Amino acid sequence: MSPLTLAFRGYHLGRYLDDADSDRLYQLFLGFETMVRGYSIGSFDVSECTSTDGSEGCAEIDRLIGSRIAVFNAELRLPLFGNQQYGLINFSSLPTELTAFFDGGVAWSQGVEPELKWAERTTERVPVFSAGVAARVNFFGYLVGQFYLAWPFQRP
Repeated sequence: MSPLTLAFRGYHLGRYLDDADSDRLYQLFLGFETMVRGYSIGSFDVSECTSTDGSEGCAEIDRLIGSRIAVFNAELRLPLFGNQQYGLINFSSLPTELTAFFDGGVAWSQGVEPELKWAERTTERVPVFSAGVAARVNFFGYLVGQFYLAWPFQRP
């Protein structure tokens, strides 16, 4: 039996009907590490922003925000440390899993539809993708930590 696991996740969260884009509600953000890795709001620099139509906005961040989001994640997981049944190396004190991942997602709002195409350097609202490697460590059965290195494809 192979120790590798292939895992997939599809996720959609959206607000619909009349008040979907109300200013009273926070917009949904696609760049959280639990959604699409490599696009966190704190990782952007002003030099990465492209303004559209002379505005002071940032198209690279605007495409991550909307009242509707869809996310796809795929991971190839390899248990490095674990017990005899789960893990290449029998060291159950600090279970560790190595992962190669591919994330993708799109955010949009009512009347602001995304362009469903692959584009790396554009100001359009396109899906964003990233790939990378990660390690998940279970710290003594109480806390699971994740460390990752992501290569985002839709960033300058």
